[in-house]
Amino acid sequence: MREQAIQSQLDVRVDRINRKLQEELRRSEQLLATIAPELEDIVSTEAEFVLGGGKRIRGLLLQIGYEWHGGTGKAAIDRVAAGIELMHAAVLAHDDIIDRDTHRRGRATLHKVFANGAHAEQRGRSFALLVGDHLATLGYSALLRASFDLETKDRALAVFHEESLKTGMGAALEVDATRRTSLPQERLERAERLKTASYTTLAPLRIGAILAGTTLSETLTKVATLAGEAFQLRDDLLGLTATQSQTGKTAFSDLREGRDTPLLHMMRHVLSAAEQRELSAFLSEEGREDTNKIVALLQRRGVEQLAETEIEKKWNVIEELLEQTKGNNVQKRLLLHLVRRLVYRDA
Repeated sequence: MREQAIQSQLDVRVDRINRKLQEELRRSEQLLATIAPELEDIVSTEAEFVLGGGKRIRGLLLQIGYEWHGGTGKAAIDRVAAGIELMHAAVLAHDDIIDRDTHRRGRATLHKVFANGAHAEQRGRSFALLVGDHLATLGYSALLRASFDLETKDRALAVFHEESLKTGMGAALEVDATRRTSLPQERLERAERLKTASYTTLAPLRIGAILAGTTLSETLTKVATLAGEAFQLRDDLLGLTATQSQTGKTAFSDLREGRDTPLLHMMRHVLSAAEQRELSAFLSEEGREDTNKIVALLQRRGVEQLAETEIEKKWNVIEELLEQTKGNNVQKRLLLHLVRRLVYRDA
């Protein structure tokens, strides 16, 4: 199957997810109009935030995990895919507040959109928190309303809840690590694995397999784990090298917030003692905005090459695992294409 044909199939699937997202948001809008019509503008902004961009990676992986394991109910799985994307939107809304980011997907973040009138900053954070909570509720609702039997939904819901908990605890570990530069590599990797990697790749495939009436295969579990690790390495690298115009997100957020990452920790092995002290001092000091010097240092000392080498190692194993595994060839090609896009993205 050619790359163009694969991408066309993925585009069709994204359209299916977006239609279900629109359904879920319309249903919520109609209900909220009877409860608090004064908040019409808030509800409209929420819908724009969800529908205004996004790759739908998690929803696509959910569909593939379901079909890989024999699932056939498109309408039902698309509703759950919309649910996992709503949960992802909730995470983004809250994450942008924690990171004090100003842009997401080329637009102002929710807490900035809502920051107007009296006590603008507090108003913005408050509404963004509430919208995030509401989106999480809608995510659960979509899963519960999907037309699977109750026992199957209960198993899927248990994983959904487990991954939500992991994401929250990963974020908490990350916040706890702010301005701390002596944490071990394992602690930093665990925070990122819990917060991002697990719910981005492994969780959607697991839930898809459960909804198909089985459990995720050993091969796909390995693929998802490696893909999640590579995804996070790419995320860390983009956070050190990409501009806001490239990613649509606030640039150098982790550096400004004084947040150590596994990639920065790996870089310490190639930095001189003086350079290590310079990096630690930058991360430890509150209010540092002058990222150019430290970014230049990391780039000069090979942060891109280091990250790309590690990503390539993981990608080679992923490719080998998928080529060797038995299964529907169409699903294999879709998954391979999607994972490649995930780990080699530039935004």
